[in-house]
Amino acid sequence: MYTIEFTTENTISERLKDVLLQAVRDEDADATCRVEGDVCVIQGNKADPEHLSYLLGIAAGCGNTNEIVKLVLSYEKMR
Repeated sequence: MYTIEFTTENTISERLKDVLLQAVRDEDADATCRVEGDVCVIQGNKADPEHLSYLLGIAAGCGNTNEIVKLVLSYEKMR
């Protein structure tokens, strides 16, 4: 189980929101991606390193157009 949450300096644009939503859908069909204003929260159950690093890279990459002021990754291995 994982959660990636980030807050940006400015509101997340609709274009970036669409990119984030599509990337999450492509990588983990069961995950959720919620974007509200300047906050994005991605949550899912695929917990292997490849999926997490890809989604974290997408999240961090959004900082190219809008500075990230907070980034939190929470991970718990399911048993």
